[in-house]
Amino acid sequence: MITKPKKHLQLQHSNADGYITLAKKGANWRQYHYKAEELGQALQEWTGMDVYFSINTFYIPFRRVTNVRQLRAVYADVDCYLLNFLPEYTVGFIEEILVEDGDLPTPNFYIFSGQGVCPIWRIQAVPYQALPLWQSIQDNFIKKLKAVGSDPRARDAARVFRVAGTKNSKNNATVTVVQRHEELYDLKELRDLFLPKIKEYEERKKKGRKPKIVQMFNIQKLHHSRLLDLEKLCEMRGWQMVGYREFVCFLRRYWLCCFLDDPEEALEDVLSFNKQFLKPLSKSEIVRATKSAEKAWLARSSKEADRIAKERGYPGAGYNYSNAKLIEELDITEDEQKHLRTIIDQSEKNRRRRESRRGRDDGLTMRERSKLNNKEMVIKLKQNNPNITHQEIADKVDVSRSYVTKILGKK
Repeated sequence: MITKPKKHLQLQHSNADGYITLAKKGANWRQYHYKAEELGQALQEWTGMDVYFSINTFYIPFRRVTNVRQLRAVYADVDCYLLNFLPEYTVGFIEEILVEDGDLPTPNFYIFSGQGVCPIWRIQAVPYQALPLWQSIQDNFIKKLKAVGSDPRARDAARVFRVAGTKNSKNNATVTVVQRHEELYDLKELRDLFLPKIKEYEERKKKGRKPKIVQMFNIQKLHHSRLLDLEKLCEMRGWQMVGYREFVCFLRRYWLCCFLDDPEEALEDVLSFNKQFLKPLSKSEIVRATKSAEKAWLARSSKEADRIAKERGYPGAGYNYSNAKLIEELDITEDEQKHLRTIIDQSEKNRRRRESRRGRDDGLTMRERSKLNNKEMVIKLKQNNPNITHQEIADKVDVSRSYVTKILGKK
């Protein structure tokens, strides 16, 4: 059992890169940010009641999802006491039911927070680009722990957890940590082993849509990329955003609601984000200018609102801004688009496509080369084995049967 703050933080953050948050809840919420090598000395000032630390790290000293530098663990906050379950029973349920049945991997350690328990799965550190995949795994693990009281709001990458050796003011209990093993998990292996299996390609083609797990991953990836684009745009303009502040904050709140599924966390983030403007808006101005973002996010989960939106010609409920609309509203220049990920026009897409072809002997993009390779493999398999069926070829090349028929029919 670990009861020393320093040992707990070393367990999670040895050789960490980026800033780690230490926080304390009292009359006011207080937080500061430190490098890993500074934690030992800094901890002397962070003792007593309700002390927290960030599981992941940040590239600048601002604790926000869009500032994540390293993702270092998957986690859950299980409020088992709300269901009258003891923490010891909850750990037993996790290990003897979920782990034994192959629904979850064994946590590296548990934080006994005074009332509940927090299972932590340490991973080989990955950069912020992996956030959409991390979020999909995080959401899946939390869902599997619902039976013992997992908090669905404790899902964002900027979350903080209690530090071993400190106390929980709700019952004066000391926070402790119990370690199970030291092996680090690989994020992609967690995806392959524990995310819901994707349906066969042929079945997806028949239904004319991707399976839900793929759709959700792509949507999260888009929202994350657009959040990063928004921040990059502000940085390029030196945070001189007068005339655009309200719209930028509105977009950030809406996309964060979609990405985090936590409107309270989204609003707190936007209020913090607003302080970086050279001329920040007041809190009341932020709340007023962005309140419709939360309403639109709630409408996304309403079948009736979605039906009405589609009847009116929209893709669905919520705000569905096109790149052209965003570029127009934010007056994004061609030069600025060169530094963005997704908020770009067709000219910039074409420029990037030309760039990707430079230096290639065949002048093809990676996607075009992959399609050509698949076609060549289909033809070669049929030539080498005339009796092979189209389905067998499809399975070997990992394409649809209709694709095989299309290629061999053209031959």
